[in-house]
Amino acid sequence: MNIGRTINKMEEASRLGNFHNFTYKNERKNKRRLIIDTAFARCKEGNSSNSAKLEGYADTEMHWWGQDCKNFEIDLTQPLQIDKDCDIFIEQLTLWGIKSPKGNYNQMIYLNINEFNNETSTNNVLDRYYMLPNETQNTNFESCDMPCGGGFVFKSKKLNYLASSPAKKLSKLNLTIIGENESTGGLKLDSVFTNDRNGRCLLELIIIEKE
Repeated sequence: MNIGRTINKMEEASRLGNFHNFTYKNERKNKRRLIIDTAFARCKEGNSSNSAKLEGYADTEMHWWGQDCKNFEIDLTQPLQIDKDCDIFIEQLTLWGIKSPKGNYNQMIYLNINEFNNETSTNNVLDRYYMLPNETQNTNFESCDMPCGGGFVFKSKKLNYLASSPAKKLSKLNLTIIGENESTGGLKLDSVFTNDRNGRCLLELIIIEKE
């Protein structure tokens, strides 16, 4: 054995960063990103939407939803493989074409993904849902300053905890987005979108496996 040559190789590998101590952990390996876009989803309440073909992607259509849509079916382009128990965080949530708060109505937005376990302790009966305040100011995008109902980013801080999940493989997800709408009897839980059929939700999640 040429000990000198071996030592030289070890020194070179160390210089290039190929060796790590025993506490080293590649954080990229235990994180996954999941992006949900309702423009490419199906509305369970029907297909009342504005739509357009996406050029260059065969017969793919994009949809912008109206006030009759609150439950969405999402087909993932690639299955989501979760190998360990994990925590799921909201990195970013953006909504377009939603109703603005008015008096006691539309003050809150509730979000839920059926396939994930949302463990919330609250006195609100909607304990399965992630809750966030509706901070939009106006539903007329062209006549208001931002923030505006035309599109608003709901993000108070990075990595808001959403839910936990055991190891599983998912190819479909079911998303619900509802608000506290006005009704003849007071309040009803219904779609957050206006009837202009320009509603869209873009939700970015970070999935972090537990040690």
